[in-house]
Amino acid sequence: MLSRHHECIEEINMVLVRFGRALYPAGRPYNHYLETINLVVAKKPLLRRMLQVAWDYAFSWVKQEPSAHHVAMPFQVLLGCISVAIFWGWDKVAGALALMWGALLRAGEFLAAFRSQLSLPRDVQFSVNFALVSIPEPKTRLTAARHQVAKLDIPDLLGVVDMAFGCLKPEEKLWHGSGQTLRNRLKQILLALQLPTTKTLQLKPLDLGSLRSGGATWLISTTEQSDLVMRRRRWLNAKTMSIYLQESMAVLYLQKVSVSAKEKVLLFASFLPQLLVRAAGFQKANVPQRMWNNLLQPEK
Repeated sequence: MLSRHHECIEEINMVLVRFGRALYPAGRPYNHYLETINLVVAKKPLLRRMLQVAWDYAFSWVKQEPSAHHVAMPFQVLLGCISVAIFWGWDKVAGALALMWGALLRAGEFLAAFRSQLSLPRDVQFSVNFALVSIPEPKTRLTAARHQVAKLDIPDLLGVVDMAFGCLKPEEKLWHGSGQTLRNRLKQILLALQLPTTKTLQLKPLDLGSLRSGGATWLISTTEQSDLVMRRRRWLNAKTMSIYLQESMAVLYLQKVSVSAKEKVLLFASFLPQLLVRAAGFQKANVPQRMWNNLLQPEK
């Protein structure tokens, strides 16, 4: 049909719609159908404007299954997670959480980043008090700037990022493991804090996507400057920002978890300054990370 597509436009649309109607009740994700249409168009670019029927079905699918935003991670939970990561000797995990939350990075942008893309105050002899992350292939490169930069200027998080990634060589990646490893470690940290890791009636679990939305929610709540948040998060218009932030639950999250979980989160969050000082000292002394947990145990 592709070889004689001018004669088979209706048939090609029918096949794609029937395929979509098979995917939807089978519980397959929407992007499987979306990428199928894109693949057909890639094989025969002349069909780009001739698959309206297939796209109509895609739009009806979206209406039946609207997308949901990530639950925003409150700053108290972030600080608690970073403290647990340092306590366990997971300095790179702590740095990843701090950088993605504070610089409003997507998980994929962080996972693909090298040390050469991260500019820390130490790299310019502390002449600045912020960090920059160069993003050569941003998600919005076709509709916005092709090369974008994320900024981190929160002092405590900047200290965590410097501890985690400051000593890496320029050609090294910030995260040497896989994305699944990072997700699993975040899940273990959430379990240690007694926070939900599966969907409940009141809450969806936090994930890596919660870091970017949590940082944006905190920024708008503390600065009340929508232009600043749009620029930092690299949004294209204010409507997207308003919808996104209105649907976030960072303010209500700690009210919906158990009392013991809230107390544990706030306790670990209060430990972060002293843990960061101790961890920086361990690094300078070349103490193996596997020993951090024992050394950070409270004295009996």
